[in-house]
Amino acid sequence: MSDWLDDFAAELDNKVSEETGVATKNRNLLLEFARDVAHATERKNAPLATYIVGRYAALSPKPDDAALVEALEIARSMLPKVEEP
Repeated sequence: MSDWLDDFAAELDNKVSEETGVATKNRNLLLEFARDVAHATERKNAPLATYIVGRYAALSPKPDDAALVEALEIARSMLPKVEEP
Protein backbone atom coordinates (compact mmCIF):
# COMPACT_ATOMS: atom_id res chain seq x y z
CA MET A 1 0.00 0.00 0.00
CA SER A 2 1.26 3.42 -0.87
CA ASP A 3 2.01 5.88 1.92
CA TRP A 4 0.02 9.13 1.71
CA LEU A 5 2.97 11.32 2.76
CA ASP A 6 5.18 9.76 0.10
CA ASP A 7 2.49 10.31 -2.52
CA PHE A 8 1.99 13.90 -1.39
CA ALA A 9 5.74 14.60 -1.48
CA ALA A 10 5.99 13.02 -4.94
CA GLU A 11 3.17 15.23 -6.21
CA LEU A 12 4.95 18.31 -4.86
CA ASP A 13 8.17 17.11 -6.50
CA ASN A 14 6.32 17.42 -9.80
CA LYS A 15 5.77 21.12 -9.02
CA VAL A 16 9.23 22.12 -7.75
CA SER A 17 12.78 21.24 -8.68
CA GLU A 18 14.11 20.27 -5.24
CA GLU A 19 13.26 17.14 -3.25
CA THR A 20 10.33 17.58 -0.88
CA GLY A 21 10.20 14.12 0.69
CA VAL A 22 10.91 13.52 4.36
CA ALA A 23 13.38 10.79 5.28
CA THR A 24 11.79 8.04 7.39
CA LYS A 25 14.06 8.70 10.38
CA ASN A 26 13.23 12.42 10.24
CA ARG A 27 9.53 11.68 9.80
CA ASN A 28 9.57 9.69 13.02
CA LEU A 29 11.39 12.50 14.86
CA LEU A 30 8.83 15.02 13.62
CA LEU A 31 5.88 12.81 14.55
CA GLU A 32 7.25 12.27 18.05
CA PHE A 33 7.82 16.02 18.35
CA ALA A 34 4.26 16.75 17.20
CA ARG A 35 2.98 14.34 19.86
CA ASP A 36 5.08 16.04 22.54
CA VAL A 37 3.85 19.50 21.52
CA ALA A 38 0.23 18.33 21.42
CA HIS A 39 0.47 16.87 24.92
CA ALA A 40 2.46 19.72 26.50
CA THR A 41 0.59 22.64 24.91
CA GLU A 42 -2.60 23.13 22.95
CA ARG A 43 -3.05 20.42 20.31
CA LYS A 44 -3.38 23.02 17.58
CA ASN A 45 0.26 24.04 18.14
CA ALA A 46 1.59 20.68 16.90
CA PRO A 47 1.21 21.15 13.13
CA LEU A 48 2.55 24.69 13.16
CA ALA A 49 5.46 23.77 15.43
CA THR A 50 6.51 20.96 13.08
CA TYR A 51 6.22 23.36 10.14
CA ILE A 52 8.46 25.89 11.91
CA VAL A 53 11.02 23.17 12.65
CA GLY A 54 10.95 22.07 9.01
CA ARG A 55 11.36 25.60 7.70
CA TYR A 56 14.29 26.16 10.04
CA ALA A 57 15.94 22.97 8.83
CA ALA A 58 15.34 23.90 5.19
CA LEU A 59 16.69 27.45 5.52
CA SER A 60 19.58 26.80 7.89
CA PRO A 61 23.09 26.70 6.43
CA LYS A 62 23.68 23.55 8.50
CA PRO A 63 23.01 20.11 7.02
CA ASP A 64 19.30 19.27 7.20
CA ASP A 65 19.69 16.54 9.83
CA ALA A 66 21.82 18.74 12.11
CA ALA A 67 19.47 21.71 11.74
CA LEU A 68 16.45 19.50 12.44
CA VAL A 69 18.00 18.06 15.61
CA GLU A 70 19.01 21.55 16.76
CA ALA A 71 15.51 22.95 16.23
CA LEU A 72 13.92 19.98 18.02
CA GLU A 73 16.26 20.37 20.99
CA ILE A 74 15.46 24.09 21.28
CA ALA A 75 11.73 23.49 20.99
CA ARG A 76 11.70 20.64 23.51
CA SER A 77 13.64 22.74 26.01
CA MET A 78 10.86 25.31 25.79
CA LEU A 79 7.95 22.88 26.23
CA PRO A 80 6.18 22.90 29.59
CA LYS A 81 6.85 19.77 31.61
CA VAL A 82 4.00 17.25 31.49
CA GLU A 83 3.42 15.41 34.74
CA GLU A 84 3.04 11.66 34.35
CA PRO A 85 0.08 10.07 36.22
